[in-house]
Amino acid sequence: MHYLSKSFLLVAVLCFCSCGDSNPPTIVINTPVDGDVFAIGDTLRLSGNVSDDILIDSVTFFTESLFAGSVDLATVSDSMDIDFATEFIIDSLVVKQNYRLEAKAYDNEENETKTSVDFSVR
Repeated sequence: MHYLSKSFLLVAVLCFCSCGDSNPPTIVINTPVDGDVFAIGDTLRLSGNVSDDILIDSVTFFTESLFAGSVDLATVSDSMDIDFATEFIIDSLVVKQNYRLEAKAYDNEENETKTSVDFSVR
């Protein structure tokens, strides 16, 4: 009986240690700011930060019919804390309407977080 309780404790400890990370990454969009208004010819700057307590696996961005993209993690030196920035010129082919920019980040345990910013092209 004494051996059984030690075995159970060992299994419980191993399970607890091997369960992995349950904390999702955090993602912040600094620009554009919610409610920003752009005109044809303006430059939309997308910038922000994503961080995780263990390891960021992927970061993607999407705006319906306007653009989609991702952070190239091969170019970052610290895959736990990543600043990102890129720019898009709003050309004459862009439809004047409201848009929602969605950003998603996954860590190496497939924990997901997402955030969004609404802006418009007038």
